Amino acid sequence: MTNENDTILVKELIESYRGQFDRYCSLRNLTRELMGRLVLRRGDLSAVFDTLRKKQVLLEAVEAERTRIAGRVTEWQKRKNEIAPCEATYMLNDILNKVADVIREFLDDEFQVRRYIENVSARKTVQPSSFPDDKRER
Repeated sequence: MTNENDTILVKELIESYRGQFDRYCSLRNLTRELMGRLVLRRGDLSAVFDTLRKKQVLLEAVEAERTRIAGRVTEWQKRKNEIAPCEATYMLNDILNKVADVIREFLDDEFQVRRYIENVSARKTVQPSSFPDDKRER
């Protein structure tokens, strides 16, 4: 590393992104839990309010951490090309890749939950018996 300040910067970023990684893993897992509960309860949203509250707490924690570390991230963006690659910078890049992957998984799972809720809502809104010329046997 170029100097002690660079070392401190990279270590702070590693620590921050490890925490964010853990929170995003928890968010992903809660989203998967939420989907499971929705499927088991056939779209009954009342079964998932506690999970939604937990997700909100985690999202607020991620946002607070991102706000807290924003200045250091900006500093890193300015300095990273001047810092010689070393074990710490490789660790930082590794955790950044892991964070990106888990965020992608979390967002994919969120999309699946949204689609499921939309489909359940559409089925509840449009009942076959609501069509006047429905000639199916009941």
